[in-house]
Amino acid sequence: WDREEEELNKQAEATKKEMAKLQRKRNQLKFAKKQEELKRSFTKQLQTAKQQTERELQSRISAMRVERKERVGKVESFKTELKERIDALCRCYEEVSVRGVALSNSFKEAEDRMIAEARNVVQMEKESLEAQLRA
Repeated sequence: WDREEEELNKQAEATKKEMAKLQRKRNQLKFAKKQEELKRSFTKQLQTAKQQTERELQSRISAMRVERKERVGKVESFKTELKERIDALCRCYEEVSVRGVALSNSFKEAEDRMIAEARNVVQMEKESLEAQLRA
């Protein structure tokens, strides 16, 4: 009876060892499966985050392009307006210069006529006095 019990104890011990071995193998398989699930989940989250980041980047780039276009457009409009104003000022300057020369010439002509008239008057008075003196 002892021998049979000893044999059964050995078999039970061997069975326990086998069950522990199988349990470890089962746990290893569960661990590998869970690790693979986590890896797939992480890869999916990483891909989703990457796509989201790319979308946000594209959105920011598009907004910056729109802003750049608006600002460049405003600068170009201001530049065009400024050029038009400068051209208008140049035309005004030319007109004022022409009018200034014309005014100067008119005054010079008027001065020359006044001098000529004064000479004529003096000459006529001189001739009149000379004629009176002769008579």
